[in-house]
Amino acid sequence: MNKQTLTMLGVAIVLVAALLVFENPFQTRAPRKRPEEQVQLYQPLTEQECTRIEVRGMGTTGTLVRKNHEWLTSNGYKADTDAVTQLFAAFEIMGQPDLVSINPNAFLNFRVDQVTGISLRMFNKQNVPQVDLIIGEMEHSLFQTPVRKPDSEKVYLVRGMLRGLVQRRDWRDHYIVKLEPGQIKQVKVQRPEESYTVERDLPAGTWHFSEPTSAPVDAPTVEGWVQQIARLQTTEFEPTSNTDTLTTYGLTTARSKITFVLDGGSSYSVVFGNLDARRQQYYAERLGVPQVYRVAEYFYTNSLRKSADLKPKTLPPPPGTSFPGAPGEVGAPGVPPTMPPPGAIRTPAAVPPPIPKVVPRTTPAAPPTPPKGAAVTPGVPKLTPKPTPTTSGKTTPSAPKKPAPSAASKSTPSGSAKSTPKKSAKPPSDVAPKSTKPTSGSLSK
Repeated sequence: MNKQTLTMLGVAIVLVAALLVFENPFQTRAPRKRPEEQVQLYQPLTEQECTRIEVRGMGTTGTLVRKNHEWLTSNGYKADTDAVTQLFAAFEIMGQPDLVSINPNAFLNFRVDQVTGISLRMFNKQNVPQVDLIIGEMEHSLFQTPVRKPDSEKVYLVRGMLRGLVQRRDWRDHYIVKLEPGQIKQVKVQRPEESYTVERDLPAGTWHFSEPTSAPVDAPTVEGWVQQIARLQTTEFEPTSNTDTLTTYGLTTARSKITFVLDGGSSYSVVFGNLDARRQQYYAERLGVPQVYRVAEYFYTNSLRKSADLKPKTLPPPPGTSFPGAPGEVGAPGVPPTMPPPGAIRTPAAVPPPIPKVVPRTTPAAPPTPPKGAAVTPGVPKLTPKPTPTTSGKTTPSAPKKPAPSAASKSTPSGSAKSTPKKSAKPPSDVAPKSTKPTSGSLSK
């Protein structure tokens, strides 16, 4: 290989290396931009300057229109103003974009293609789109969102969870009532079994029962309860109802009702009807609004609490506390419950009676088993024969005592008129018989 060939080969290697470094054909991440680069993905736009918002893609379709300082859906319903406010706030914290890809084949990885991406367009008062972006999603990044312009192949990363703000099933406002807890003066509750009213005192801000009678309440419980019910939400919407449908829902003569009275005198009432077919949600309606809602059973029960749940809790007395007694006794008025009055005789504490000792029952031992072949008379104890002394000084065992004849053996055989005379009883076997040895002088003839 000559010198010219080696030189050309070296130049080719250098060119290939430069291409790999600067063009980056195999990687999705581009080299970071220089500090002096400024990327502007959209024109600044405030909520007051915006007149229309369009969201398309991934099952999300919505158009919001601003009329008379209020956001409405395309079919005229009130939009969720909280969601719109959060969307504009996300653009304020987005910061400077960071370029991450220039390869169109990587669109699917960042969910910024025409199928998996979500298109967001926001128009000014001249009906000119100031924001036109495709919002993507990253699997391993929760606080960064990939975005790109529809006519660009560059993908940028921005701060914030923008994807979650635009991917909504419904942009409609789900609040039945949305009030400030500090502006509520009265809450009136009508249940099938009772009715009551809690009222806030001004300027102290404390709550109490005002109907049916004036009584104190448990302040922390009532304050937390008012904060929850001041923003009552629905889970589903029912079509606009007529009178017949209201009868089906049980809203013509409502079973329960809650009314909020504000400091200025205005009031808002929500009535509740029957359970739905699944018996999981209650039908509800806000008076003056031609709309039927479905409220989850938990929100229904929490909104219409029993008055007993709002009363002060009765705590047990601390240990050592005595109940009021006669004057001069411990616990009497003016006498501390834990200290006896001066000069009082201390009564020793009552000693409980001793617990009687339980003696366990004993089962008598079973009689010994007789040897094999021995005759045993039922009910008659067995006598053990004693040894009989003899003249030779040795003892011989005496014969065992015969058992007494039974009544059957004493009776005469069938057909005999006479009975057998009774024999005299033998002497007991334990008495030794007298000696019959003849004396020396008496001989038989």
